[in-house]
Amino acid sequence: MTPLQAAGAGPLKVGGDGLSLLSEAMAGRSRRSAGGCLACLAILLVPRCAAGGVQKSVADLDRDGKPELVKLDPGQDPSLTVSQRGKTIAQAVPKKWKPWKLAIVDAEGDGHLDIAVGVYKSTRFLSQPHNCLFLYRYRRNRLEPLWLGSALSRPFTDFLFAEGDRGRSWILYAIEKTSTNRRSLGEYAWNGFGYTLVRRTGDWSDARLLSASSRGVVVFANGRRRVIPRNGQIERLVRQGGER
Repeated sequence: MTPLQAAGAGPLKVGGDGLSLLSEAMAGRSRRSAGGCLACLAILLVPRCAAGGVQKSVADLDRDGKPELVKLDPGQDPSLTVSQRGKTIAQAVPKKWKPWKLAIVDAEGDGHLDIAVGVYKSTRFLSQPHNCLFLYRYRRNRLEPLWLGSALSRPFTDFLFAEGDRGRSWILYAIEKTSTNRRSLGEYAWNGFGYTLVRRTGDWSDARLLSASSRGVVVFANGRRRVIPRNGQIERLVRQGGER
């Protein structure tokens, strides 16, 4: 299990609720490397494209060796639930906030996994409903707000996280809207209080995120699959049957 899977970079099919599988993986990892980061183990139970429906992930949020099941159900109130062995232990995110996406991420780079939720609501600074990114940390059987972002530097339609450099916070990628309603890709870094734009690339009529890793991000834009490295210097256009 890699942090890339934890970030939602690709669907992973598992049987049951995934808790037993994660427990076995965590036990194996701890045997191989005493003091290893158990928080890096997380299983995304639904494909990323299921955003807007019920989404689930299994992760050891408090690094106690016991995995929690994280569920986002937009039809439930509250919509975000953390449970263990079938028992609900923490809840957050009112249904009226219209949550639409779940991700597990080490936002601060401290080895603890946090919960990211995309919601659609108005905020203090923006009176019209819009996409927001909210981060929660799980501590002592409670979900505590880590960052309730009213907006990024531009309106966004989707987001993904990718593992950063060792000991660093994870990278945030977002598909953003321009003033002319076109699409671009924003790369953000955690600054301790929120996110700072690192760079922006692309000028597309349409775009969606496919996957992300520590090396870069894959975007489907203007009908093509585009591989964009983190340094932003080279963009590869990938077509079925070859690259150009």
